[in-house]
Amino acid sequence: MATAPFPGAPNIEEAIKVGQRLKVPGIEPFRDNVSNYLDKPLVLKKMMDDAGVQMVTCSNGGGKDFSGNFYDPDKTPKTIADHIKFARDFILPSAIARISR
Repeated sequence: MATAPFPGAPNIEEAIKVGQRLKVPGIEPFRDNVSNYLDKPLVLKKMMDDAGVQMVTCSNGGGKDFSGNFYDPDKTPKTIADHIKFARDFILPSAIARISR
């Protein structure tokens, strides 16, 4: 069972604590929930590892200059580029660290 950030947990740090307390194996934050860690994904991963919680996935969710527009042909190239960068720079380092353990 995995769960999204909890309604009573306004930030990822609190969601990790709640996840640990409820003993859920993983959480599914949105990009907005992890915005303080976009440039330091391994710091977030260590916090989660220490709490015994994994990031199951991390969805888009925007942010200042992050496009989520997949329906406007003029905006989809930026949307695709933004999502690829997010996956490469944020998701991949955590996945590689998990695989290499």
